[in-house]
Amino acid sequence: LETTQLARAEAESWRLAQIIDEPAEEIDGDTRHAMATPPPRTGPVCYTDASWHKDDTYFGGGMVLLTEDGTTTFGSFASNRVLTPLHAEFQTLLWAMKSSLQLDHSSMTFETDCLQLVNLIEEDDEDKWPSLLAEFDEFHLIRSMFTFCSISFISRSLNIRADLLAKGARTRGFTFSHVNSQLPSWMAQSANLREFF
Repeated sequence: LETTQLARAEAESWRLAQIIDEPAEEIDGDTRHAMATPPPRTGPVCYTDASWHKDDTYFGGGMVLLTEDGTTTFGSFASNRVLTPLHAEFQTLLWAMKSSLQLDHSSMTFETDCLQLVNLIEEDDEDKWPSLLAEFDEFHLIRSMFTFCSISFISRSLNIRADLLAKGARTRGFTFSHVNSQLPSWMAQSANLREFF
């Protein structure tokens, strides 16, 4: 059932990506688009997601980094469990940012399906989140190393690949980090997930 749901979500994502913006139409003297579409993306993008469960000893993180030339880099890691899912999402973003810099990408758009994290970073009010002070400090330091860095929200259905990497990493049961143009061998072998990549 889970495989079928993932396949349907990917098919829907592909279908939506094929929709061509309708030409602007005249409505009562106003020019409006029949369908709002985001501006075309320029530059590399990195999708991130975390997997956290209150009963697990570890949490997992995943990223899928796409460059303009079509290169894809996959990343996953597992680390000791943190306090909340929000901590896990923040830690995963920080890890993805560091990984991007190590891959010589100083300009990056990061996308996550954690709206709370995006709002938290946009508000930039550390006093409201004292338990995240260390993450904020690290975030500001790492962000200063980028020439361009943005963090935005995407729907969960568009973040399936990073989600699968994060869940797979959490279930490994030990700490590790993997960043490579190839899927980790354990991911490719489990449930034939390569079709989603």
